[in-house]
Amino acid sequence: MNTDKLKHIPWKRWYYHLYRRVFTLRSLVVGAAALLTLSWIWGAIQVMQVNYQQQQRLAENERQLRLAQIEVETAEYLANYYASDEYKELAIRSRLGWGKPGEKVLIVPPATSATKALNDTTSQASSSQVKPSPTPTNAEQWFEFLFGKRSEDLQKNK
Repeated sequence: MNTDKLKHIPWKRWYYHLYRRVFTLRSLVVGAAALLTLSWIWGAIQVMQVNYQQQQRLAENERQLRLAQIEVETAEYLANYYASDEYKELAIRSRLGWGKPGEKVLIVPPATSATKALNDTTSQASSSQVKPSPTPTNAEQWFEFLFGKRSEDLQKNK
């Protein structure tokens, strides 16, 4: 084969280069190994993703189971409490206004509009007097921590 003629025809030169230099047995084996490795990695990633999703579902189911167990325990506790003599006595005493012998019962009248107005004004006055202290920013807290401002304040207070 005359290579001088191939230099003048560009597509034949590429054809020769591809089939004689690139697509050798060694490069095909390396390419097949690379494809096999990539498919194995892809499969491993998919399996890890499925395992993660199943683990999340399992954790959610365990949380729901624990919540249901707590609700059952709470219901059993309340049922035992409502069946107890202590609850029955407290319920009767609160509904009927009775007291034990020697016990003084204090009956508080229902709230009137005057007492509601008084409570509203006192709560407004107390809320207007309370001013929250400004909280330092994160940077200020780090500065105080690193340079010991807090420790200096503690030493001054001693």
